[in-house]
Amino acid sequence: MLIGLKKLGQRNLLVSHFVVGGLPKMVDGLDLLNQVHGWLHFKDVDYAMEKYNSTRTESVYVFHHIELDVLSDLLEDLKTIYIKSNEGYGSKEDFIEEVLGLTVRELKEFTARKYTWYGAPEEEYSFYYFFSGKGDAPFTDYLVDANKDIEFYQKYFKQVIKLIEEFDYDKTPLRTSSNIQTSYEWFASKDSKDEELNELYVKMKDLIVDTNFDDFSAVFSKVPSSEFKPIRWKSNSPSEALYFVKSLMDQGVIVNESRWNYKRFAKCFTRSDGTTFSEKLKVLKARIETDLSVTHRQTIDDIVASIA
Repeated sequence: MLIGLKKLGQRNLLVSHFVVGGLPKMVDGLDLLNQVHGWLHFKDVDYAMEKYNSTRTESVYVFHHIELDVLSDLLEDLKTIYIKSNEGYGSKEDFIEEVLGLTVRELKEFTARKYTWYGAPEEEYSFYYFFSGKGDAPFTDYLVDANKDIEFYQKYFKQVIKLIEEFDYDKTPLRTSSNIQTSYEWFASKDSKDEELNELYVKMKDLIVDTNFDDFSAVFSKVPSSEFKPIRWKSNSPSEALYFVKSLMDQGVIVNESRWNYKRFAKCFTRSDGTTFSEKLKVLKARIETDLSVTHRQTIDDIVASIA
């Protein structure tokens, strides 16, 4: 079991890596292999790609996105297996290095780099490259979800690194009511927080009702729930309100919770008449992208992106 964990430490949990000319890892799946192959073929046959053809391509990385609450659960499971495999021995530093070492190191490198956009010849992915050399030095390519951009992944990776580095290895945090008595925490430019919150408030006028700015601001200021009234959601759709919070977290506007705190959500958002949502929020969160249309989600994402 410990050997398996150490092998895991030699893989990046959020990135697939393909070395051009090397043997593919079938664990990455045939669909992904076909996408990479199609991209390299495109570089070799497209006239505009002559400078960037596959002979000058060293590696192709594919970025993946996993919800932070899922990653948090995974960390707990890996910690349990690691401690059991080491018969109770091993520090947090050992755990991170042996199990998550490559993930943390590479994510730090990826967040620090500057990328250039190639384009999006495939439907599912957009393509970027990183070039650190001169002359005929090789390129490194990066494939990301076509619905996201490289900046999204850089913000997301920073939150993953924070989650891992602040992971409570020695004990499991108690899930008591004390953990749910505060609102969300603003994560974007804190120096211009009031200005950004006001801009967001104005742009949300078609989605919320009977909510003043002071209460709206308090929902994102990490204050006790007793100090504000919840935001009233105009459409009475909990899926819509959940997606709004998800978009704020995904785009790095508010702090991304390692585990979704549905009790906090219920303290911060209600129906238009002020009554609490009666639906099972955890179930709705799991199917949120099927309950809302692409256009509906894009509208919310665009509002959030305007102040991200």
